[in-house]
Amino acid sequence: MSLTREDLFAALDDAVERCPVTLVCAPAGYGKTSLLAGWVAASGAAAAWVLADRRDDDPQRLFCAMARTIRRHCPVPRGNGLHGWSHRAGDQADTVAELLDAVGELPGRIRLVVDDVHEISDPSVWHGIETMIRYQPDNLRLVLSSRADPPLPLARLRLRGELAELRAGDLRFAEPEADALLRRAGVVLEAGRLTRLVERTAGWPAGLRMVARALQHDPDRAGFVDDFAVNDQSVAAFLMGEVLAGMPEGTAEVLRAVSVCAEVSPRVAAALSGRPDAGSVLADLEWEGAFVARVGQREPRYRVHPMWRSFLYGDVRRRRPDAVGRLHATAAAGLASEGLLPDALDEAARCDDSGFLVRLLVRYGPVLLFRGEGDAVRRALEVAERDPRARNDPRLLVVSAIADLQAGRPPADAAATASAPATGSDADGMVRTLLRSALALSRGGEPEQVPDTAGTGRPELQAWAWLNRGWIALRDGRVDAAREALRAAQRLAEEHGLPGILSHVQPARESAAWLAGDLADAAAAHEAREGSAEPGGQDVSLLLHRLTGAFFQLLRAEPDAARRSIGDAAEVDLTRHPVLAYLVEVVNGTCAMDGGKRSAGLWRLRRARTTLGTIPVPAPVAAVGALAEAGGAVLAGDESAARETADWLCERVGPSAEVALIRAWTAGVPVGVPDSGGAGSRAVLPVLTEVHGRVHDIGLALSSGRRTHAFELLHVALRTAEPVHLIRPFAVADRRIARLLVEHAGGFASLEPFGLAIRQAVFGAGRSGAGDGGVGLTARERDVLGHLSSMRSLEELAATLGVSVNTVKTHVRSVYAKLGVHTRRGALAEARQRGLVDVPAGDVRVPHPRRMRHPDPDVAHDTAEG
Repeated sequence: MSLTREDLFAALDDAVERCPVTLVCAPAGYGKTSLLAGWVAASGAAAAWVLADRRDDDPQRLFCAMARTIRRHCPVPRGNGLHGWSHRAGDQADTVAELLDAVGELPGRIRLVVDDVHEISDPSVWHGIETMIRYQPDNLRLVLSSRADPPLPLARLRLRGELAELRAGDLRFAEPEADALLRRAGVVLEAGRLTRLVERTAGWPAGLRMVARALQHDPDRAGFVDDFAVNDQSVAAFLMGEVLAGMPEGTAEVLRAVSVCAEVSPRVAAALSGRPDAGSVLADLEWEGAFVARVGQREPRYRVHPMWRSFLYGDVRRRRPDAVGRLHATAAAGLASEGLLPDALDEAARCDDSGFLVRLLVRYGPVLLFRGEGDAVRRALEVAERDPRARNDPRLLVVSAIADLQAGRPPADAAATASAPATGSDADGMVRTLLRSALALSRGGEPEQVPDTAGTGRPELQAWAWLNRGWIALRDGRVDAAREALRAAQRLAEEHGLPGILSHVQPARESAAWLAGDLADAAAAHEAREGSAEPGGQDVSLLLHRLTGAFFQLLRAEPDAARRSIGDAAEVDLTRHPVLAYLVEVVNGTCAMDGGKRSAGLWRLRRARTTLGTIPVPAPVAAVGALAEAGGAVLAGDESAARETADWLCERVGPSAEVALIRAWTAGVPVGVPDSGGAGSRAVLPVLTEVHGRVHDIGLALSSGRRTHAFELLHVALRTAEPVHLIRPFAVADRRIARLLVEHAGGFASLEPFGLAIRQAVFGAGRSGAGDGGVGLTARERDVLGHLSSMRSLEELAATLGVSVNTVKTHVRSVYAKLGVHTRRGALAEARQRGLVDVPAGDVRVPHPRRMRHPDPDVAHDTAEG
């Protein structure tokens, strides 16, 4: 008996065309869901539907549901961030930002319907929705359906013209619509009674539909209409006493049976009710529009109106309490067969059959954990573990151990659990082997190789097995084999949507790339991990990720950020991980040195090296520590300590380019360009070592007065360092190199932003100091400096200031000396860097060195002034 409300469809079309947000707000029974479902089906445009419920009070759950349904119902190109999206821990603002960025990249306009938002009560979730609206991309149209005004800044949205609204008054049935509805049911009322019925129901669509159904079987239609009450108690009594009583018993039983589920497919409805035609019954009810709404656009699924579902479920519990558990178990089995595994576990947790729940957990728990949907597993585990028999089931203990490992909490008794005899399929034995190996790797023990998993048909086990092989190869120092295995694990995890596997693949990839000296790939792996879910707790995998992040922050001259990244390492037991312990101390020591505590930092680095003793470490690990320690020793004037570090590194890795670099530092001789193919000059960390070497040679060129050569070397060094944003070698070097960057500001083309980042890293603190940037300019010198930006001659400046030309020249020379520059352009660039003058970057230019052979009048003028 559903009416196609073309006028409301048109109103919705107009609303989403005009405004980014549309609110459909009316009490229960006004047909909001039916209206939106019909509109989505009729529009033919890309649309996604999310049904909110009380579980969406989890601050992350609703936004992950949005991502999944958009991916399912809208065209999403390969590579878009919506692929592989899952429930993720961490900051909600980051989740919303990532969701909006991914949606903004989609082709065409996306209509996202969020139904029943009144079920959401958590303020943090509403804050996330408000943030989503504030930064909504142009191609997204958000449609919210609610029984009451949501806690959003509606007045502000109205004022800005960003909100369209359909209210109860818009959804009410007028007399012509009510008459059409009744006539479809075969009921004809005379005009007076129709008017009275519409008045007493206030045009409430659900009430009118219920009346229409009842009047089909009531011969005294006039008396029924006259006696129909409009207060809530009467309506409730009517719903419970008249509508169900007047409904065919078979239909009522179907509704009672499906009331255990929020949504059901025809197949699950048939299994619950025992009626093969249950899907047709629900389809008929949906067509009539009284109690059931169809949700989704592809395969049909039906949802009983929440008010009715609550009443029907209570009726089942009163009438047949012994059937409730069986219905939940049947629903769980049906949902599992349809791939709705989290919902299946939730239903199984309500069936009062711990054995059945354990069987579902054993079969589906690991794959859900690896898909990043571990919340449903943990909820089901909590229920299952209340039964003492289930609590000691070795199969359940394995699932629990995997959940703890996935969350970064290696359980104390998991080794014994994983060692228990395997029962059931070969896959069960593989799970236990993989679990034992993962535990061994996390504790520095002996891992296990896993037999071929290709025949299991379980992509999560195949991906886990490749991850295990990658970790074993890393442990054995077979870096190339490790990278190949990890690429295979990543490919499987991405193809099959296993972010729980990816969260452990990425830190392994970072480690492998570091060990291969491939900073670019390490950076890419780290950034990929930053955008995915991070497991909670503390484990070696998470520590490796944070170590990599801390190293990149150090290389970008951000010691405070690096210290924060590695700050939680104390919570990880590194007793059986001496190499990781060494790396943690290298980070902490370098942070101390770069943060101004050079002596303390050097002491930590030396102690870490001596504590390591003869324990073998990968060559890149030794090189990273040695470069940091030797560089700090040279800056402290302790060349003997630097030479000792070079000898230690040479014993570890042989005569590498890093050893040559440290010896060049101590001897004060040029390094040149390391020849990666030549004997005795192999670079363990090619990019880092080359940039350090070029920066050292730039300093020597400046010391010998070869400024043009220094500039050429600087340009090459910037080009090498920029792809991985390698700032630290410049920041800890001779400050004259940074001043060269200032003096030649504007002369580095596309590398100019990177040069600016280096200048800010070196001189950033000076800008927050005194009003003259800490260089001690007098008032007259600041006045002269301000006039230099006009590019007028010194004679003109003298006339403007009312002093002699010689006096101006004296002030100019003093300004140059205090700023550490030699030209007017260099002075203006340095002054701009320190915030002393307001000169646009484009106004400070220096010719490229290859063009400096030609006479430059400005440069000649500056030289004469100097």
